[in-house]
Amino acid sequence: MTVSRSSNQSGPALLTVHFASPSAAASAPRPISSTTSAHTSSAPVAACSYRKDGDNKHEAPGRGVILEALMELTKAKQVLPTEEEVRQLAELEEFRERAARDAEAQNKYLAKTKREKEIMDRARNLVDV
Repeated sequence: MTVSRSSNQSGPALLTVHFASPSAAASAPRPISSTTSAHTSSAPVAACSYRKDGDNKHEAPGRGVILEALMELTKAKQVLPTEEEVRQLAELEEFRERAARDAEAQNKYLAKTKREKEIMDRARNLVDV
């Protein structure tokens, strides 16, 4: 399966899904692990099986309209994170919060040092006069 997005930002928002037949997928030489450019794949394109117009499909809370349609079309199932992944996400969130606190403390320290330097520079200028 290949999913293509329209690169024309001023045109309609189209989501095109290409499916390969099971026999074509089985006879494929090898899986493609990367694309040839930022927008195109070197994989052969199968006949278009489904096209979805994404204009005016605003994201609803939770999943979006287009994602729901894609999951229904492909019979995709939601995969819940494992306990290990949940733990890693919690650690990542803790790291982000700690980084934000550290950045705030660093900014306060830099502002204080800058203020002290300005005071010292003004004091030196008064002595020089």
